[in-house]
Amino acid sequence: CNYNADAEEDDGTCATACGGCTIDWAMNFDPQATFNDGTCLFPPGEGTTCSSPIQLFCGGPSFIFSSEGVPNDNFDAGLTGLDCIQMTAWIGWGQYWFIYTDTVSKRVSVSIDQAVNNCLGFARYVHVFRGTCGDFTCEPYDYTHPYTFDALAGETYYIRATIDPGLSSCTYSGEIRIGCFQIQEG
Repeated sequence: CNYNADAEEDDGTCATACGGCTIDWAMNFDPQATFNDGTCLFPPGEGTTCSSPIQLFCGGPSFIFSSEGVPNDNFDAGLTGLDCIQMTAWIGWGQYWFIYTDTVSKRVSVSIDQAVNNCLGFARYVHVFRGTCGDFTCEPYDYTHPYTFDALAGETYYIRATIDPGLSSCTYSGEIRIGCFQIQEG
């Protein structure tokens, strides 16, 4: 981190732990970093696969999406071997993928509201994973909306959002946003 080629002796100021982005496909990947500090910036994704997620930020802009007609990528994402998507119907639905990381641990609230639709009623589901595409672990799922989880500083979270395709004559779009709150101690 603070290597000085001109130094002739160690004066005790050398840093061995260097924060930075340790995710190799991020735009600001730092091969010198020894731990992920949550500063990763990801290239703009189209969101229909876990390998091309859309980055969300606390208090940042919302994103309008429709998973109708989007093929699911559960096999490529490594979700078929996980037991965290409980309802069989949800596995076959298409999805949009989002990604979140931060420099400070926070309680994150993910909400999906109805955006554009031509029918009443709206079912949406959010699943959150840690790891990488093909090697995910599930965050606990509690079937509530908005979905809330504790995000640790420097961890990267993948958010899989689905909208119930409902009746074939209906078109649903969702507007996803995240809010962040300080984690209360004790």
